[in-house]
Amino acid sequence: MNYWVFVVVDHTIGRSRVMAEDVLRSRVKKKFWLLSDKSPHLKDIKEGDKVLFYVGGRKGKKFQGCATVDKPPRPLSEEQRRVMIDDYGGRHVYIVEFRDVEFWKDERRIEDYLGLLSFIKNPKNWGVYLQKGVIKIDKGDYELIKGG
Repeated sequence: MNYWVFVVVDHTIGRSRVMAEDVLRSRVKKKFWLLSDKSPHLKDIKEGDKVLFYVGGRKGKKFQGCATVDKPPRPLSEEQRRVMIDDYGGRHVYIVEFRDVEFWKDERRIEDYLGLLSFIKNPKNWGVYLQKGVIKIDKGDYELIKGG
């Protein structure tokens, strides 16, 4: 089993901005995540893997939920592409489906975990460790964040 952080940031479409938390709420409700073909670890995400959701952007910098991978990444069908309103910018071509999805009302601010997470080697520059969209972490980091 693998452990992941899936990162969502604010999306800009034309002159409109969709806040990262709104994107997350929509995806949690629908139990899926969209990935581009350039997403790291695309082939490593498997059924049963555990995922934490990290919200970046203007009002973010927090972990706000978790899930279990139900169906690993697979290409979006043409029908899914036509009806997918959560694909802000149209660059996502893979979908990951979840089960056991939780959205946490009690935010878990990244600042509270700096110095405790093994995947963040330099807490002063913690943001660079969350830039790739999909980050592999260890079980200890997963359990620390999930446990609040």
